[in-house]
Amino acid sequence: MTPQLINDRLRLYLVTDRHLCGSRGVAATVEAALEGGVTMVQLRDPTASTSELCRSGLELRRILLGTGVPLIVNDRLDVAFAIGADGVHLGQSDLHPIEARRLAGPDLIIGWSVSTVGESAKAVALPPRTVDYLGIGPVWATPTKTDTAPPLGLAGLTAAVGIVGGALPCVAIGGINAENAAKVAATGVSGLAVVSAICGAPDPAAAAGALRQAVQARVRTPEIWPARLATARGGHSRAVWDRLGTAATTGCHPGTRVCRSIPLSFGTSFWGCPRAELLTGMAGTSNPSTGLPALGSW
Repeated sequence: MTPQLINDRLRLYLVTDRHLCGSRGVAATVEAALEGGVTMVQLRDPTASTSELCRSGLELRRILLGTGVPLIVNDRLDVAFAIGADGVHLGQSDLHPIEARRLAGPDLIIGWSVSTVGESAKAVALPPRTVDYLGIGPVWATPTKTDTAPPLGLAGLTAAVGIVGGALPCVAIGGINAENAAKVAATGVSGLAVVSAICGAPDPAAAAGALRQAVQARVRTPEIWPARLATARGGHSRAVWDRLGTAATTGCHPGTRVCRSIPLSFGTSFWGCPRAELLTGMAGTSNPSTGLPALGSW
């Protein structure tokens, strides 16, 4: 996965919490959050056994298959290998990213948590492609994880992002919700990572959608949203399309529906451009302005 694609996938990053998901369960929560616009999912369950993590991971991998949304495993490189995950996220006390990269090779996504300006500077100094992105936080204190460094606040987050200076994509985490999401997004991060704001919400799809809207208003770079138009159960999801909405933009071929800056993941194919356009005409036609194939009739 290219650095730009990783950057785009960080837009709305869901970190799972089995306890917050409650009786609904992690899998159902992730499925609902996908409909709301989540772009990356991390399996995190520090109290689970290896076998439990693998079972949960395989279920999430099945759910995410064909969506374009990467599956990341927290801390456990061995579990990431075992389930065929897209990546691993490491903390400061976990396996060092240099060793993880040596073991994993060039293709696995590796994220690294940093909590201070100094740790951010050390991350930037690592050999190129050791780490693919940084998780910076906590921005604010959160009951989800208590063994953390002191909260950075918006000023500290801005300083940490400034030290990175665009060398690595950064995702903010810690106490983020729909009310403060836009302020966090304005610090220059590539995206937001949330736990309780989605896992603890009565309606994870609505919660994810609200976060998505808050972030999108402050996004400064073209983004990629792997909208879930096809599922393993078959068929096109009109609900997802309706959530995206219909827009008009200059330069569009007549009769097109437009999802601004949203290339779409359809099955296992990826179609994308800075202003993705979906033709509503007959299958086999194409948009002369972009060359994108039509999705055909709904």
